Amino acid sequence: MKTGKIMTLDDFMQSRLGKWADVYLVNGVRLSGEIVSSDQEALFLRGAGDVVHPLQMILWTAISTVSTSDESDSG
Repeated sequence: MKTGKIMTLDDFMQSRLGKWADVYLVNGVRLSGEIVSSDQEALFLRGAGDVVHPLQMILWTAISTVSTSDESDSG
């Protein structure tokens, strides 16, 4: 599928901020949580009800896939 706009990492992540996501690591581990923020080095994920470690930083080099439940982009 071709679109007129080139998607960047920032575009991809900005549209998913605040959404629940599954993040699959290159070693096969799945992490789930709300996407809080991201930068060029890492993704920040908040798990549900996790009092001990409420926020996780996952380096992009460790991530294989980021998937949200609603992958239908309207923009």
